Amino acid sequence: MDAYPLFLRALRDEIDLPEHASIRLAVSGGPDSTALVALFSQFVQRRRPDLQLSIGHVHHHLRDQDSDDDADFCSQLAARFSLPFRLEHVDTRACMRERGQSLETAARDLRLECFREWAQEDGLHAVATGHHADDQLETVLAHIVRGCGLNGLGGMAWQRPIPRTRAVLLRPLLKHDRESLAMHLKSTELSSRDDPSNAHLEHTRNRIRHELIPLLERFNPGIREAIAGLSSEARATRQEASLHRVLRGPGIASASVHGSIAVSTGPEILRRLWGQFHESNSGLTRAHYEQVDRFLCGSDGHRCALPGSWTLERVGAWIHLHRFVDSPPASPVDGTL
Repeated sequence: MDAYPLFLRALRDEIDLPEHASIRLAVSGGPDSTALVALFSQFVQRRRPDLQLSIGHVHHHLRDQDSDDDADFCSQLAARFSLPFRLEHVDTRACMRERGQSLETAARDLRLECFREWAQEDGLHAVATGHHADDQLETVLAHIVRGCGLNGLGGMAWQRPIPRTRAVLLRPLLKHDRESLAMHLKSTELSSRDDPSNAHLEHTRNRIRHELIPLLERFNPGIREAIAGLSSEARATRQEASLHRVLRGPGIASASVHGSIAVSTGPEILRRLWGQFHESNSGLTRAHYEQVDRFLCGSDGHRCALPGSWTLERVGAWIHLHRFVDSPPASPVDGTL
């Protein structure tokens, strides 16, 4: 399928782009994010000249000269499309040691921290990444292998808030597969960079890509479509959550709800509130999500203790995450939190 019409449908049906929005495309130099630049540039030229595009690259310093060449490639790509460029340097290995994380997790968290800095410092509306359907499949399988609930089955969302900013993280390529993006690059005569580490089997995601998925395809050649359908149903169920809005103030984030709260919405409520003060789901385990499920079955005023002295509390039509000794206000007003 032609990549551009599919891209248009995703922006129409799944993603909201306000007028004059400033959008930074997070580019690694690989074929997926390079295709993202080509597709977004085409969209702006043909349909939304009001949008302000730029390119950002996070230099992880993991592959010596190859990493330098990736950064140079991204700079040249930005120049080719006449887009502003921002380069960010991070020490991934030092972060891995200091935080006791895997290399994959440290790299991911550092990227998210860079996205937050970009949004805060450059006044961005959004940061867009090149995550696509194959990435979604690998993500859902990784969640299943690790042990997950409905939230994990849903995989990556089309858009989600970037913590402590007014910006959102966009993934407009989630309907595109790797092959269609490669074909789009070929049709536009664009080159891209190849990361040899994508073949290293010490990384969990690579083992899922090169070992688990081919094995599953032996049992069901349509496993990709089957997992995609399962993930879509999980997201649809998750979106039925009765969350109205989220407000944030010093030491407190509150989610407005209406009607009865389904137990299955618990992980979504916790994820959105926790993300106001933390990177991703840092510090939370599956046990915490199960605890929140039980919490939602409780009565008004019920509390749930979380790591770092945080408390989740239900007060009337609000779910609060806070560090207060006393209960938070029953109904916060915009601008007062």
